[in-house]
Amino acid sequence: MTTPGNILDDQTHTSSGEKQHDVSVADATATVLRREILAGKHYSGEQLRETQLAARLQVSRNTIRQAYRKLESEGLLTHIPHHGVFIASFDKERIRELYAFRHVAECGTLRSLSKSQAKLLGKEILSLCGSQSSLNLPERNNAFHLAIVRASGSPDLLATAESIQAQLRLCFLSYPQSIELHARYADRHISIAKVLIEDTPHHAADLLSAYLNESFDAVTAALPPATRS
Repeated sequence: MTTPGNILDDQTHTSSGEKQHDVSVADATATVLRREILAGKHYSGEQLRETQLAARLQVSRNTIRQAYRKLESEGLLTHIPHHGVFIASFDKERIRELYAFRHVAECGTLRSLSKSQAKLLGKEILSLCGSQSSLNLPERNNAFHLAIVRASGSPDLLATAESIQAQLRLCFLSYPQSIELHARYADRHISIAKVLIEDTPHHAADLLSAYLNESFDAVTAALPPATRS
């Protein structure tokens, strides 16, 4: 397995100081953990063991703590005082908050586009999500939503959207039929792209809003009964 030490081999030779090196190792450690989480190698609610991770990734426990803080700020980890650090879990209210952001950021972006901007975005989505795409279904879903927010031209909004999307990817990993869910809405991505090209961005925003509502209902319906309220 690739470790942060491997990732940073070049940087350790060019780092201007120990503090910069420590930050770089912590960032690389966070990257490794993030990839593992979003690849489904950890499950929602799982407790992470600092000592075991430090030994496996060949970094210090302080580096693991720094990586924890970064991933906690992204919503992928939860720190419970006196208990430890856990992979984030999602109840209906939290999922509602994530989808509320999607509605505002994505539908709002579409409604703000000119027709020429909408046409360019539609073509980009077709390239990312069409039948010739090399991406798998979850990757296409991710690319679809982020392409829309990227069209806003706001780096800050995009950074937040990337965090929200990562949390939703983790949430979907807990959904038994996640691939079926992605497949169900794959055609919607194409339909919305075609509307962006051939019709109006406002019409596309209405279609996206309906799609997000249906997706929210499907995801929350699959939650364990105790987390639905």
